[in-house]
Amino acid sequence: MIVVDKRLFERFKVSFMVGFSDCATQVSGKAVSYDISAGGIRLNSVSQNIKPLERLMLRLGVPDGKEVILKAARVVWTRLETLHTLEMGLEFDELNLFNLWRVFDRNAGFLSEE
Repeated sequence: MIVVDKRLFERFKVSFMVGFSDCATQVSGKAVSYDISAGGIRLNSVSQNIKPLERLMLRLGVPDGKEVILKAARVVWTRLETLHTLEMGLEFDELNLFNLWRVFDRNAGFLSEE
């Protein structure tokens, strides 16, 4: 099977805490970021009740000592990574590079290049 990557933006490996809440039910949880692009983010979470198409409000805890970044996103896919860990891919509702500049700032010291 050939997998076609449809992403428009380069992904960067990152690792920081992300809080989230379901926009419909207000159920909340925590996750750790795996990678991010201008269009979306991949997360690992112990919350296993997240389903594709759900809308989440994300609180990106960028480790630069400043306030969290709020981003609305839609769950595109989920996959059970381990018995207790869910991996999920989310697409941001809007492309707004300005409010993500701190994540992509290479001088911040937490982007990992590969």
